[in-house]
Amino acid sequence: MPFLEEALTVLLNAEKEALRKKGEARAEAEEILERARRDFQKEREARLRAVREQAQAVVEAAEQAAGTEVRQIVRLAQQETDEMTRRFQTHAQEVVEAVVEETAEEYVRRGVR
Repeated sequence: MPFLEEALTVLLNAEKEALRKKGEARAEAEEILERARRDFQKEREARLRAVREQAQAVVEAAEQAAGTEVRQIVRLAQQETDEMTRRFQTHAQEVVEAVVEETAEEYVRRGVR
């Protein structure tokens, strides 16, 4: 019987050791899994941050381009307004004189009453 008791003790100790190692392996696996989750989350956050920064840069570039275009349109509109004003000032007197002359000729032709 001592042999059976010794064999049973060895088997029980082996089972306890196997359960302990199984528990350690499970804990280590959970730790590895948690570390992988944290690493994945950090990488995801870094990618999102990079995408946000890139999007912000695109928006800023678009705003600058739009501002430049608006300034150019305003400048061109001002130039056109200035040119129309200059042409009006240059030709207004001639137009007024021509209208007055045509009106006077019409009165003369009809006979002034």
